Amino acid sequence: MQVEWEIIANCNYDCGYCGCLSPVALGYEKDPEVLNAFMEKLHEEYSDIELFLLGGEVYIHPKIDMILRKLLDLGQDFVVQTNYAKVSIDKMRGAGLKYKINISIHPDDADLDGMLLRLKELPSLGMDVRRIDVMYVGDKSLAWHKEVKAVLDPKYYKVLRLMPVADFRTEGYQEHLKVYNTMARSWIYNKIYQFDDCKSTMPGYTDEARCFTWERQINTYGKECLYKDNYIIYNPQLYPNTCCYKKDIALDNNICKEPV
Repeated sequence: MQVEWEIIANCNYDCGYCGCLSPVALGYEKDPEVLNAFMEKLHEEYSDIELFLLGGEVYIHPKIDMILRKLLDLGQDFVVQTNYAKVSIDKMRGAGLKYKINISIHPDDADLDGMLLRLKELPSLGMDVRRIDVMYVGDKSLAWHKEVKAVLDPKYYKVLRLMPVADFRTEGYQEHLKVYNTMARSWIYNKIYQFDDCKSTMPGYTDEARCFTWERQINTYGKECLYKDNYIIYNPQLYPNTCCYKKDIALDNNICKEPV
């Protein structure tokens, strides 16, 4: 079972391959009593599961320090997904807490120099860095990967990888995913890069690298459900969903069918 909590949908980035609708402000829960009760319930139900915290960007939630402290006090296993922007590293350093993080690096971010400086500071944070993903959106991602690796402490090389995404606002996004899969199957490129090791579960694409936005935004009607009984995501209002908020999706023998 994979359990996720989208703490906040707001983000300081506006990436075309993300479904968070940033920078549009969406409602999220910020009442400390409600949040504490929710986290206690989460821990009661999923104490043996690693909880995945994501956004938006989690560190722009006004109660993020309280949330992380509570989860640590409960002994809940969790990992935080972050774009590692300045606001995020400032929150990490200010709170002084230690936990697991995944870092996503977005080549559409104009502040490459700022990102490289922050990556140099990564060892001083003392975090357990599980992944550093450079989003693959074409050749510029390979250039960013080279710059990032040049400043990283070598101990992070093993978690640095390319992640396939589909930027639906740009031309050529379909070709980018094809190129990514071609590279991922090449022994030459595998000597240079690490590729995301999760394969697609979409029928007809099971031999290719998974792309979350690709799978979630294409028409799923008539295809086997990817999430039933193995995935749950709590939205910023703390409501549980499956199928990435597609509440109107109906299942017929585990096949998505268009609602009447």
